[in-house]
Amino acid sequence: MNSLIVGAAIFIMIVCAHLVSWRLINFKSPAKGLIIILAGVMTLSLFLLLREPLITVAYINLIFVSLTLAYLLTMPAIESDSPSSVILLHIERCGEKGCTIDDLQAIVTDDRFVGERIRGMVKQGLIRKSGTDYAITDSGRHFLRFFVFYHIAAGRAHVGG
Repeated sequence: MNSLIVGAAIFIMIVCAHLVSWRLINFKSPAKGLIIILAGVMTLSLFLLLREPLITVAYINLIFVSLTLAYLLTMPAIESDSPSSVILLHIERCGEKGCTIDDLQAIVTDDRFVGERIRGMVKQGLIRKSGTDYAITDSGRHFLRFFVFYHIAAGRAHVGG
């Protein structure tokens, strides 16, 4: 059995299941939905691949888990408009004549990018809104620790903007 092909095929099934679930089930976070699907597919694959050598099953799982984690990292860009994708789409719509910096600055607004990310963090439970104020949640602190650790490990003295 070719582990690469089977692992890639399982990953494609995960993506298809994720897209279907994204339309049918309103997960609080699509990333959580993907993790649930990943766990289910891993369990199912272990049962379906019982006759295969353990090392083959390990390779297959390594391939599709790696692909799924890479896909998971793209979720923020898929869920919302990234500044780069909005700018590129706008420039493409302008055609061969292109567009001016003023045109681009008109589409890049705080509400479109900052507001959308804040709403996304509230929805995911990373921050909570109380009146007009926002405060970090325990989940947000746990999430933030990764970035702080990475900045410290990389030797960057300053974390954040």
